[in-house]
Amino acid sequence: MMNTVRDNFSHNKKLTTITSGSFGEGLQMQGSDLDIMIIDKSFEVCEDTNIPFNPEKSYFTMETDDTQPGFTQLRLLSSNYCHIHKSCEVKGPYLFFSSTAFKQVISSNALPIVHGPCMSDTHGFYDIARCLHCKSWIKPARQWVTRSNNGWPGEDVKQAIIQHGALFVPIDITMPTYTTFEHRIQIVSCIKSSKVKHLHLYYMSKICNQSGQLLPFKDTSCNKFAYKQHKITIHTLLWNVHHDAVSGWLILASFFYKTKRYNLALVILQYSLSKCTVEKFRPFMKLSQIHYELFELKLFRKMNIVQIWKFLLLDNVHFWESSTLMPDELQIKGKTAEYIRAPVVYAYFLRFLCHYHLNNTIPRCDSLRCLKLSIENNYFISNYIDKALSYNLLGLALQLTGDIESAKQAFMQSIRLVPDPDLNSAYRRLSLMS
Repeated sequence: MMNTVRDNFSHNKKLTTITSGSFGEGLQMQGSDLDIMIIDKSFEVCEDTNIPFNPEKSYFTMETDDTQPGFTQLRLLSSNYCHIHKSCEVKGPYLFFSSTAFKQVISSNALPIVHGPCMSDTHGFYDIARCLHCKSWIKPARQWVTRSNNGWPGEDVKQAIIQHGALFVPIDITMPTYTTFEHRIQIVSCIKSSKVKHLHLYYMSKICNQSGQLLPFKDTSCNKFAYKQHKITIHTLLWNVHHDAVSGWLILASFFYKTKRYNLALVILQYSLSKCTVEKFRPFMKLSQIHYELFELKLFRKMNIVQIWKFLLLDNVHFWESSTLMPDELQIKGKTAEYIRAPVVYAYFLRFLCHYHLNNTIPRCDSLRCLKLSIENNYFISNYIDKALSYNLLGLALQLTGDIESAKQAFMQSIRLVPDPDLNSAYRRLSLMS
């Protein structure tokens, strides 16, 4: 469903994009390629040839004689484009759309490989199928309309599918019994349901994650306008908690930290850390047996991917450039250092800062100990870059306690992982300590 919304934003007057395959079904599996169907609006397939032709389009009609069920050949009816012959081949007195010739026309340096009905990149990341569209419901699919409705889809969904017509996908010419002229008929499914509300929440959450960080805020005791701006910021940040399990809450905790409401920030941090349990997963991590068993539960099998992310995904805490919510301790001479933080490490670091400013010695030491253990055990740390940035947070915390030598060691650990002064603020922090 998320891909459906994204596809709606990406279409234009010439092309329409449909995400298909496992991604289109909401399953983003490690190692999976991205399957995309692109509808070329300069072509149109029609069964009824007694229609007014748009001079800006090329029209084809179906020829299903001597083809397998679910396949058709496309014969050219009308075109004002002289280059259309490059995508066609002669068969008797007619021109037929040729999948082989068409792929030669659309091949490029970015997509040089023919992979079945698709064009693929050299790394195997993308499979892109260029398709033709018929706006009407075609005769070979009419039996589907009258079949039993005991199962999926319901009548409302079925009517939505019928209204969107059918796609024609060029097949692989190496497939036995098929010719270079044949195209597979695929039903265009554009299903709308109550699940869209979860997509709305997801995208609103991502938008508010950015906009909430860019809102200015001042001391609320000064005037009514500042108080109103304060309430707007909180309202916006409460919208930013729906795209994963904890990162939005950690941004909200950062807001209360910046406004020196440390005890309220600590409450949110405790809630956030309570959600960082072993069944959660990080982006692109290898799933364990626990995750596979969890996904088999009836509760999660009923969820779409956005709902699962809301419950189980631990995404990075991302601070946008010019964010007003970045703790001052993370800035160097008024400038933001790194923008992305591992969630558990950042939560313990922010908890440490709150207790540091509240002069709570024992909880501050406990937070520092948990911060060290999280880094040592790679607790929800995805990669070496996350770990390097985590060592930077540890170094800052140790520096605030006055343990300068341990702080230097933490920054050196970070540099060993990311030895690039342009990417790693540990270089600048060490230079300021010398």
